[in-house]
Amino acid sequence: MTRFSKSTLAAAAAMALAACGGGGGGDGGGGGTSNTPPVANAGADILASRTTSVTLDGRASSDADGNTLTYRWRQTAGVDVTGGSGVLEGATPSFTAPTDVQTLEFELVVNDGTASSPGDRLTVHVLEDAANALFVDATAGSDSSGTGAMDAPYATIRHALAQVGSSQGDLYLRSGSGQSYDESGSTLAMPSGTSLYGGYGSGWVRDAEARKAEVRTNSAGVQYTALSADTEVSGLDIRAAGSSAADEPVHAVSVAGNGSVRFTLRDSVVTAGSVGPGATGAPASSYGVALRGLDSAVLSDNTVTAGAGGAGASGNTGSRGANGSSGANGNRDGGRRAGGGSRGPRRQRRQWRRARRRHQRPRRRRRGRRIRRRAAGRHRRRRQRWRQRQRWAQRPLGQHRRARRAGRRAGQGAGRISGNLFAASSGSSGGTGGAGTGGGGGGGGRPTTWASSAAVAGAAVKAAGAAPAAAPPAAAAARRWACGWSPSTVSP
Repeated sequence: MTRFSKSTLAAAAAMALAACGGGGGGDGGGGGTSNTPPVANAGADILASRTTSVTLDGRASSDADGNTLTYRWRQTAGVDVTGGSGVLEGATPSFTAPTDVQTLEFELVVNDGTASSPGDRLTVHVLEDAANALFVDATAGSDSSGTGAMDAPYATIRHALAQVGSSQGDLYLRSGSGQSYDESGSTLAMPSGTSLYGGYGSGWVRDAEARKAEVRTNSAGVQYTALSADTEVSGLDIRAAGSSAADEPVHAVSVAGNGSVRFTLRDSVVTAGSVGPGATGAPASSYGVALRGLDSAVLSDNTVTAGAGGAGASGNTGSRGANGSSGANGNRDGGRRAGGGSRGPRRQRRQWRRARRRHQRPRRRRRGRRIRRRAAGRHRRRRQRWRQRQRWAQRPLGQHRRARRAGRRAGQGAGRISGNLFAASSGSSGGTGGAGTGGGGGGGGRPTTWASSAAVAGAAVKAAGAAPAAAPPAAAAARRWACGWSPSTVSP
């Protein structure tokens, strides 16, 4: 019996497999090599100030096979910063941040020459001043444990303003379904240079047009009393409550500057309540936006509504009417018939009467009766007027005085002296109320609404009454001003 070694058996088995068409490669043999797709890492979200240089960094991306990577950043949201191509190339591309506060989003994809990675998203939050930004979230924030950072916001605007101090920090408000900032407990006095930006949703992504932050205030509204730095308010729904009395004004946004600053209001809804009830000699007005002491202002894409002005007090009573002039003396014979002619002989009269009866027609008889009735009526009316003059002439002086006093109390006197009528002058008109957006004065102005769709540059000083101070752009339909401008002109 022949014995085969293990090595001989192995060789024989290999030959048999080869003869049958089988075979295979071992590790590192002649088979194809596998490739692992790379992993993209766009880095942490970035907070950047307006108009500054921003650099993206994807160098944390990796490839398990150690292959060389290429980087492609595709912009998915925000104003284009790619020069129109929509993409940025390289591991650390740079661009200049936009001039407006907004959110930019990018998606990074890396390729190792064989396969591309899944995308990794990056958000760039463009702020007015990234070093002095405080974040407020009425739902998820906390005034006690929050720090004002994006991941630890405050809960109220008032508490955030207390932390600003003199640093001119800006507030960024997050909004959501049913979320509102109720700051009506006291006047919302804003520090100079502190801007308000709303429109932030989940992930602090900003959409100022669709997601405005609702802020409720008292009748003083959002108030800047000594503005000394350029300031912006945007992405808000400001609702100022009405006042409690007719002489107490209402302001939704009130700005007073030092004459060398710029104020911007954009993408906002501003609503001022009505002036309180009652009537006063100096009625107050309702102002949607009141601006004064500014070098320039920009109002863009806003809807401003002002409430009714206060009611003015009643006008003064009319002065006493002047006495009527005396009537002319009557004609003694004016109310009497003229005497007839001399009477002729009786026979002649009989002949005349017989001739008249014989030749007179019925029509002439009816006409004669009408003439006689009219003459009798005129005579009767003259007698009545004469008797009336006699009664007034015999009336005691005290009765004339009482009649004049009654006319004076009514503001429209009336009396009769010697048959003539006189009327006192009418009472003067009620005092006009003060100027106010939405009107003010006698009966209170109507609410008015104004919508802006383009930037307005020029000195903006104060909102005036219900009458517009300047016409809105012609392309904007159904727009009415709720702001007035003086003393400088306003140009588009």
